[in-house]
Amino acid sequence: MDESLETSITVPWIVVDGREGGGQLLRTSLAMSTLCARPFRMEHIRAHRPQSGLRAQHSTAAQAMTELCGATSTGVSVGSDAMSFAPTHLPSGEHALSIGTAGSTSLVLHTIFYPMALSEEGGSLQLYGGTHGAFAPTWDYLEAVWQPLLKQCGLAVEMELPYYGLYPRGGGQLNVTIPGGQRPLPVRWLERPALTRLVVRTLIAGPDELEGRADSDGELEEEIGGAAAEWLERMGYTVERELHSRKASSPGVLVYVFCEFGEMRAGFTVWSRKHQKASEALGSEVASLALRFLSSGAVLDEHAADQLLLPLSLAPGDSVFTTPEVTAHLRSNAALLEQFLPWRKIRFEECSEGMVKVSIEQKGPRPDLGLNAEEWEERTDVD
Repeated sequence: MDESLETSITVPWIVVDGREGGGQLLRTSLAMSTLCARPFRMEHIRAHRPQSGLRAQHSTAAQAMTELCGATSTGVSVGSDAMSFAPTHLPSGEHALSIGTAGSTSLVLHTIFYPMALSEEGGSLQLYGGTHGAFAPTWDYLEAVWQPLLKQCGLAVEMELPYYGLYPRGGGQLNVTIPGGQRPLPVRWLERPALTRLVVRTLIAGPDELEGRADSDGELEEEIGGAAAEWLERMGYTVERELHSRKASSPGVLVYVFCEFGEMRAGFTVWSRKHQKASEALGSEVASLALRFLSSGAVLDEHAADQLLLPLSLAPGDSVFTTPEVTAHLRSNAALLEQFLPWRKIRFEECSEGMVKVSIEQKGPRPDLGLNAEEWEERTDVD
């Protein structure tokens, strides 16, 4: 930690212990630091992960936020186990960012989106890297679940995917337009609307020599999508099936189950590099994830609950929703948000077997967020 940097800031620093969490803690810290005009330092970054310290997508997000927010930062290189960040304004404008690996473009987007959406100008992003992998939201999940749920929270984003980027080579491109001046709205999601559509989508991607084989892809979809649909139909659900064949630098197969409940959404993903996992096993695995959620009665799936906790914490008043379980990600994210937002209390209450109620409560006066440039200069003083 650069002591001269810390002493040059006139508002209190927030210290984040990164040993128990993963990249989610860093993404939330960067976004909230920018939105609240509060500098932070993070120590023991991802200390309990197999590869500790910052990975490529983490350092890209931190470097991007440093540039976009006029921040002073230290320790934002790959492998760093400690970093600091002191922003001076909200991000806006047009930017192109390359992760340089198959690191997740969606996770970089999640870092930048909320501060840019609350800025007055908004902006656009061209993100180069991975778009489909095992441990991050894929493009399909962003489009089918995250974007529609954001709309229900009063937030808008436009996205397109010119190029698919699968692990391990990446090479994808995600284009995003983020309108400015947005403000999230509180929600009360205690009862899930009736199921209106259930889709099994099989995505088969690979280099040119693996494409153009409609018969082969159709046979593979029949094995994977057919297995998933059979499990769901056994439980009485009507299922639609989709096959998406796409070009990508690395081969891979992903199978999704997307659930539509009127305007609400949920999604489940299983990913495999070609031939790594039996096709039927892929289908049965994703079906079991969906069936567990469908039987719970919860409104948000576990991933959506984690992703929407930040904007709902910024919304005025109280919010409440149900989700099947409190994951370690959700719990650590809640604790971190309470550090940045001391007027917030996030509570978890088991309301039935397989369903938890998450309450985001206001326990004190709430300052205005989404500051313009002049207000930011009044809140911060970085030499």
